[in-house]
Amino acid sequence: MSKQLALWEAEERKLQSVYDDISSHRLSPASSTLNRYLKKHPKSQPALILKMYISQKTATTNDAVLMIFKEVRSLAVNANGGKKEGEPGGFVMSGRGVWWCALTLRNMGRLDLAQQLYESLYASLPDALPLLEQVFFYAAAADDVDGMVKSSRQLFNKTREARWARAAGWAEWVQKAPQPTLDTPFPSPAPKNTLKIAQTILSTTGKKCETSEMLWLRLQVLLSSGEYAEVLKVAREEGAEGSLARLWWRMEGVKEALRRMSEEKIDVIQAEWETERAWAESVLLDDMEARRNYAFYRYLVEATENAGFESTSQSNSLLRTLEEDFGPKERAPSLARIELRCRLRSKLKAATKQFDDIDGVKDVEQYWALWGSKGSIITEIEGVWGDGERKEKIVGFLKQRAARQHTDEQSYREQVNANILLLRDQDETWLPPFEEVERYWTLYREGLQYGKNLPKTDVQPADQFGLVVISLLIERWQKTPDQITPLYRAIVCLEYICRESPACLHAHYLLIRLYRLIGAFSLATPHLLKLTLSEVQLDNMFHVALERSGGEVVAADSQEVWMGHVKKASDMYKRTNLDLPEYIKECLSNETYSKIPSIRYLRETLSTSLSFRLLSIEKARYAVHIGAGISDSLMVLLEKAVREKSVDLRNWEMIQETGGKRPLVKEMTSLTGSNEGKEVGAEWATAMAALMVNLVMFTKGEPVGGEILWDQMMACEEALIRNAMRLFRVATQALDLVGRSEGSESNESEEDIQGLFEENVKLCLADQPSQWAQIQAFITLDELIRISDIVLTRVVEAAKPVKGKKKPSGLAEFVVALKGIKEGLDLKPIQDKLLEMEIGGQGSNSEQVAGKWIDDEQFVQDRWDAIVQSRKDALKGVRTMLFGSGGAKKK
Repeated sequence: MSKQLALWEAEERKLQSVYDDISSHRLSPASSTLNRYLKKHPKSQPALILKMYISQKTATTNDAVLMIFKEVRSLAVNANGGKKEGEPGGFVMSGRGVWWCALTLRNMGRLDLAQQLYESLYASLPDALPLLEQVFFYAAAADDVDGMVKSSRQLFNKTREARWARAAGWAEWVQKAPQPTLDTPFPSPAPKNTLKIAQTILSTTGKKCETSEMLWLRLQVLLSSGEYAEVLKVAREEGAEGSLARLWWRMEGVKEALRRMSEEKIDVIQAEWETERAWAESVLLDDMEARRNYAFYRYLVEATENAGFESTSQSNSLLRTLEEDFGPKERAPSLARIELRCRLRSKLKAATKQFDDIDGVKDVEQYWALWGSKGSIITEIEGVWGDGERKEKIVGFLKQRAARQHTDEQSYREQVNANILLLRDQDETWLPPFEEVERYWTLYREGLQYGKNLPKTDVQPADQFGLVVISLLIERWQKTPDQITPLYRAIVCLEYICRESPACLHAHYLLIRLYRLIGAFSLATPHLLKLTLSEVQLDNMFHVALERSGGEVVAADSQEVWMGHVKKASDMYKRTNLDLPEYIKECLSNETYSKIPSIRYLRETLSTSLSFRLLSIEKARYAVHIGAGISDSLMVLLEKAVREKSVDLRNWEMIQETGGKRPLVKEMTSLTGSNEGKEVGAEWATAMAALMVNLVMFTKGEPVGGEILWDQMMACEEALIRNAMRLFRVATQALDLVGRSEGSESNESEEDIQGLFEENVKLCLADQPSQWAQIQAFITLDELIRISDIVLTRVVEAAKPVKGKKKPSGLAEFVVALKGIKEGLDLKPIQDKLLEMEIGGQGSNSEQVAGKWIDDEQFVQDRWDAIVQSRKDALKGVRTMLFGSGGAKKK
């Protein structure tokens, strides 16, 4: 141990109170102690490392932290007694200091610097293999493939351990072969002979695959090498029995190898599939766990099909035997028999008498009698009911089941499933008769009795069918848009479902969308809170309340809840960006290689997620509406939204769809209504982010530019971007005059800003397809007014006289012109329209909305009053926004 290192370790003991304060999150006293200590000992590496950690926790930017890190590295190099960095003993740091320094860099997201730190330490201590392990782990976390390959090879060469042989083989495969993705778990082969080194290294571990992860790695390398015969051999030897994961990778590996062999026209494919069929048969006969997992039944069916259906009778006989053994306790054998026959029909286009016993309508009826109350029965029956006379018989049978009176929960679920199947089969042009929809609602209410004893945290058995009724009401409204009552009835009925079943998140989710659609923004907030979104849900589900909401929350005065969710989502993105690389390190420590591609996919997609882009954009738009500035960190995210492609991870599954031929509820409740193609997407995000970036660049005195394409934009948004960019360009030209000498003239053809607000004002006065769209027109006008305020402030500041120089006339002219346009802005017609919308009727009343569907009249009246009041409050909020904007003038 060097003398300097011993001194630093002694200093760490002196600073123990600081370590204790930091561990207890008392950063202020820790910082005070450190500052006093650094005044006496400015070259103390332990104190600087602790200061670096505290600065990272408290500073808004990382520049100061990096400066301290640079000083820490300098001390580590200068304490080496004249040795150069990279030589043994040329980089000095205590073990405790290394840990804290690496932790700080990890929290900053600078895995590359942490990797460099460990590389320097390992070069200084070449016998310290734990340091080399950290180099490998950080290289993998930072996606430094070359560093990963080099360090893993060094570990293998030094230790000759099987663990590092597998790690080195994996790193070689990652470097030289295409990697698995969400759509391709087994990617295409690598160029010939590129994986020889990986195979050679892996061969040193022996032929035995002790875990399912080792089997996965071996199969991936062999498939990437194109050695399909070897894949079959390894999979059959090592995956014949064992855990579910091992058997799963065996099935998937063999399936992929045989698929590729068939593409290469290899003749033995059918025989190989027959071998697989026999193996699946033996597993189902011998393994009781496998009998309850449909994956093995599916594999048996696929193997039978790919073997040419020559062993159909054997497979069918096995399934009948299993069906008899299980009785009514397990439906997998029955479903597999129907699926097998369905595949045979698709192959041969006609069924032979040989298979009538497993494909007759009576067999489907028997299957329904056993499993008709299960949720998956709907798609299962649709998959086998065929067409023509066969389908007519099954539909007739379902009509009988749908007309039966339920007596218990099971018969109720059967009746519901039969009705849903029939609804899904109705033609797309079919308009649900009101009397029939009412009958369905009665069936929903009858089902509530079967959940009356359930706790409030459980969903009701009737919830699914209640949501189907809601979709039919929305379908009636969508096909007859002049009749608004079905839409309001759908909303009140959804509220009733939420009252009877508070845990029905599908109802809460759809209500958020519908309340935004009708302009009752404040009523969406309680339902957003009911969702209790957390972690990744904030990326793929929060969009229902986030899209185009930056100005809406100001009008609705619901900033507190909205900002709470925005902060949670922002923290989630930061946390996952820091934590997911740590999961990769854990996977390598535990040798769970198959999980790494999905972790990398999750990290990459979350960092480029469309919802992440929308979050940044709406934060910026919200800042514009409330007159706040756009931070540097937010500006960085906006610039990324402009430059980089976005990945759409939005999940719409919380909006329950009836399916089949019924129109999608997601599309029928689109906020943009009849404006097809105007839904928020990647192009919308790029254009709106570009507007916000240009706004910030203009305020900083940087040139604006770049043509903004406005695909997916509503007309009011197009007008906002077009006129705001025109304003930026003209203002920039005026500001350029500041640097010209007196008497110089510009030859550029300048735009003017006449009619700056006219287009947006016209759109505000025009009729829109929904109250949401109407309010968006008002919001975009307010946004344009706010932007013009920012521009005016900037040019007025620039136009102030400078001592010894005359105020440029061109700039003064622009200031006068912009002030004149803002003072001449007449918002009286918009005020009149807002008052008209406020006073105007809702197109319905509480009695029409609920009819006799809900017995509790007070509940209906309360809900209706809340809707009316919330719509009025939103319009009042818009009026406050517009007439509180600088430059707005009533005439």
